[in-house]
Amino acid sequence: MKAERFLPLLLGILTPTAATAVTDTATGIFAPGFSTLKVQLDGDFLVPPVIRLGDSRMTLYVSFDELGDEHRYMRCSLEHLTPLWQPSGLLPSEYASGFNEAEVADYAYSQNTFRHYVNYRISIPSQELYPLISGNYLLRVWDEEEPDSTLLQARFCVSENVGTITGEASHITDRGSAGEFQQVSFTFSPGNFQLQDVFSDLQAIVVQNSDPSTAVSVKPLRMQGGSIVYEHRPELIFPAGNEFRRFETTRTDYTGMHIARNGVENGAYSSWLNTDEERADRPYEYDRTQYGRFKVDEYNASDPDLGADYVKTYFTLDFPQVMNGDVYVDGEFTHHRLDDSNRMTWDAETHTYTLPMLLKQGSYNYRYVLRGHNPADKPDPAPVEGNHYETRNEYTIYIYYTPPGARYSRLLNVAVIRP
Repeated sequence: MKAERFLPLLLGILTPTAATAVTDTATGIFAPGFSTLKVQLDGDFLVPPVIRLGDSRMTLYVSFDELGDEHRYMRCSLEHLTPLWQPSGLLPSEYASGFNEAEVADYAYSQNTFRHYVNYRISIPSQELYPLISGNYLLRVWDEEEPDSTLLQARFCVSENVGTITGEASHITDRGSAGEFQQVSFTFSPGNFQLQDVFSDLQAIVVQNSDPSTAVSVKPLRMQGGSIVYEHRPELIFPAGNEFRRFETTRTDYTGMHIARNGVENGAYSSWLNTDEERADRPYEYDRTQYGRFKVDEYNASDPDLGADYVKTYFTLDFPQVMNGDVYVDGEFTHHRLDDSNRMTWDAETHTYTLPMLLKQGSYNYRYVLRGHNPADKPDPAPVEGNHYETRNEYTIYIYYTPPGARYSRLLNVAVIRP
């Protein structure tokens, strides 16, 4: 299937060598009271957040809330990163115009909600935050009185839109067909762009469903005419996974999709999801997907960013107790991080895992993942969700170019493969 030529969501961290100190640059929130961090391009939550270098028609929005009634004075800045999402070492003057620092001045108060909050929005590019070169970027936000303490951060990319990428994901793999895997193959055609040594200067990174833990780096297999071919590489074989689960809390006056019941606790809305069950040994079932993303929405609000309320959302999973690891709720709304905020608790009386999360009204994709007690272990959805070759996954392909002597990697192009 031909790749959709539109620009990526968030790329994951590929682990550098053990001797290299790793800086945490993943999208995330680090301060209590903040919530609903979203990186979105031009108001379309299904379009990955990348802007084209020098294209003033494209705007990236980073939005988030702070619960409460008080406006906070914050500032933000950009940092240029490597293809592995580590600091590139460039000076701010080399990758951004102006002072590369801006006040977070676009804010508004929630309207007619039980839980009060202040909604903030940052636009990129702007006069103060204007990327000058392509590549990976990190937006950092901090309190004006504590500049060394990061409140939250968000990743995005700037692409040069060089050449074309075409590709497909197939259930016919080098490990067999119609099984538990999908295999990606693609070509990059640089057009008139001159490359020196494609086998040493190009780096392709592929990510499944924007999950950082799935990111792989791959070298070309061969040149074919004017195209660079990536196929039959073991790195490009991915566990097929399963369709994301989903629920909707766009209304609180009736039980929406996958909602068992609604209520009010301590003057605020609550929703209990239907009990989820293990799907690893069940046949594949088709369902619509947002590829793990979420969308803020409230059926009666003209501006859901301000009119959507916060709902205490209760997750329940009927699954045997895991003795050597933990179970987490995972999706874009958790930023694919695994920590106390999305770790489930085993209930010995009901023999289920449970978790309450305070989430803004909207449409959500989610899944359950397991991880061993070692933080270095990778999350694994397969024990709960299973692997089915029919699953409609999204694969994002990034092409980076680092010629000899270059001080940073250029992001030439990005494409998304969807079924």
